[in-house]
Amino acid sequence: MVAKIILQDTFNEQDFLRFAEKWQQNASIIIESILQHNEAKNRIFNFALNHIPDSFAEAVIDIFLEDSDFIISDEDLLKCANQGSIGLKQSIRYRKKTPQNNQRITNIKEYKRC
Repeated sequence: MVAKIILQDTFNEQDFLRFAEKWQQNASIIIESILQHNEAKNRIFNFALNHIPDSFAEAVIDIFLEDSDFIISDEDLLKCANQGSIGLKQSIRYRKKTPQNNQRITNIKEYKRC
């Protein structure tokens, strides 16, 4: 059976931890976002950022990488690249590789080589 976790504006850190545990128990969970407010997006993104390399946290971050209206700072992208799994690193390179982000991706690659 496929279950769904829906990220909502009322999502808090206890919800995050509870859903992370469910994610570990069941690989057939889909995460969907109906977040509308930037404050809620920032709060949930920071929950996820603080729990890398947890696979649920990385899946949540991947949702934010797809959100063209959500701006992720260079510092946060570097944290994802440094602490995240290979899958998250590939997702960053793939999803953020746009003309305006090409320099950012190059900087991440250069930083990783050092």
